[in-house]
Amino acid sequence: MSSIIKSISLDPQTAELASRIPNFSRFVRECLIRHHFTKEGVNLQCMREDDDSPLCNPYSTVKGRCLSCWPAGPPPNEAWRAYRRKPVLTQSGMVIEAKPDYMVHELVQEAAVEANPPLFGFEDMIIEGNAKPKKPAPKRSFLQRLGAQIRGD
Repeated sequence: MSSIIKSISLDPQTAELASRIPNFSRFVRECLIRHHFTKEGVNLQCMREDDDSPLCNPYSTVKGRCLSCWPAGPPPNEAWRAYRRKPVLTQSGMVIEAKPDYMVHELVQEAAVEANPPLFGFEDMIIEGNAKPKKPAPKRSFLQRLGAQIRGD
């Protein structure tokens, strides 16, 4: 993944808080993805084709946790394994050993809600109007404007 460098302005208090976060860039990327999902309802990471498809792997480190499938956070490992554990079948398709939690989305998501602390929301966050106003373009002198008019710019 290529990096695009962006800079942000921090006051002394937020600079101190940022210094405590081991990977501040990753933290900011995660917040941006969560904010986008909250506001737009579009998850850039979800791999599901439809509601009957398996939930995304909550432990994938390639793209990060899918917020559509895991809004509360990842489930405990045992709940995830129970969700993914297929029933044992005979060659004719008869069930030898049933797995009642297999592909039951609600059970594994409930386990995730119970296992994770509540996430903070973006509803009351003020994000508009905080940027410094852009400086107006410098005015051109009379000769520059006249030259531009003659050239047809």
